[in-house]
Amino acid sequence: MSRRWPAIEDAARRAEPEERRRREESRKASPEHADRRAEAAERRRNRYPLPEDALPPLGRVLMTHAGCLVFEAVTGELAEPAVAARFYPGVAAGPAALVWAAWRRPSLAEMVRTWPARTPPGPSDLARGWWRPAIEALRGERRRSASLERARATRRSRAP
Repeated sequence: MSRRWPAIEDAARRAEPEERRRREESRKASPEHADRRAEAAERRRNRYPLPEDALPPLGRVLMTHAGCLVFEAVTGELAEPAVAARFYPGVAAGPAALVWAAWRRPSLAEMVRTWPARTPPGPSDLARGWWRPAIEALRGERRRSASLERARATRRSRAP
């Protein structure tokens, strides 16, 4: 027991409120924290840049660099090249301009109804930014979606 005592004291020192506050402040001052906040803010905008000459079909489950999405509308607003390059490095516009499209996550039922692609996406599909999902990717997304829906149902049943 005595040989473990220094580790216990060290853990207690790290758990002190002032020490925890100091670590939190140093974490917030780091450049990585600012990058993570900017990425989270961009994700909350629910927009995705697409080449204006290769727009996806709306209302269908498609695979992107951000996972499975359903595009609901193309706003037509031009995407800033710096923003697109920073947060969406896999999307290449080519000769066309990038425009923003609004998206949402598909439900489990939508993913179950989706037919997978017969062939994996090619380099042109990947550069375009969207493609039909392959069965392996679709299975993983379905599993994740089912887990999220079960968690939501559990939270709703436990709510007063």
